[in-house]
Amino acid sequence: MKNGLLTVQRLQCGHCGGELPVMGRYVTFQCRTCFRRCVITDDGLAPLNVYRASPPEEREGTIVYLPFWVLRADVDALRKNISSVMTGLAEISQKIATTRIEADPSKPDWIIELGMNLMGADPADVRAPAMIDSPNLSKRLPSRARLEHILGRMESDGRWHVYIPAFWTTNTRTYLKIGQLMTRRQPAFNAERFDDPGKPVMCVLGPEDAVRLVDYIFFATLPESIQTCSSFMKRIHLEASNPVLIEFPFLESSGSLESLVGEFHIQSQMVGIDPTA
Repeated sequence: MKNGLLTVQRLQCGHCGGELPVMGRYVTFQCRTCFRRCVITDDGLAPLNVYRASPPEEREGTIVYLPFWVLRADVDALRKNISSVMTGLAEISQKIATTRIEADPSKPDWIIELGMNLMGADPADVRAPAMIDSPNLSKRLPSRARLEHILGRMESDGRWHVYIPAFWTTNTRTYLKIGQLMTRRQPAFNAERFDDPGKPVMCVLGPEDAVRLVDYIFFATLPESIQTCSSFMKRIHLEASNPVLIEFPFLESSGSLESLVGEFHIQSQMVGIDPTA
């Protein structure tokens, strides 16, 4: 779909013209003639390079590979964005805290009309907005020290990546949880180009959709003390590089899958795995 219009295209290899196999819910294809891979994007079929991460060590058992879109975060742009947002919110809070409501002499004074001055209070004091105290400010502005700690950690890693799960799952919350775990851990791994013929990549998420999910995954990695600052959260955005599709190894065990790179477990019934992959 493009510009709100639904289009129908033939599944045809852009390299050799061969017909591509129908993959159901999956958006990645491998040509049966030239074995080139492609992916469905907002603009149609596009060439696709796929990489596969190697297990860090030999493990007994069945290893399955699950696809993730991996994007490199622009930490420098994030730092500038956060600085601008924090400065802007601080200025807004200061203006609110120092603003007084001026009475309009052409209209009846509602405070006097209601008899509130009979309580012994000065009408000017009643009209004045409450000063923004520290608890109220904390809901609008996160701790600068905490933000600096997070930015410093992201910068110290050299390359900080966001991991967007791209496999099929029966529980959409699985995407957020696994993406959060992988992104928080920033695992070290070695990956090589994966071109094996007859080995489909079971990817249900296109690259543009992965880009749209970057902020959701990144926000999920932040501490609750920052997530609850709604005014701040609405204004920040994480810029990231073009997504790269990488398959990561998971070890099958009774009822669960163990990530050999991220070092966490997920329930195997939540993930749709093709036994031939």
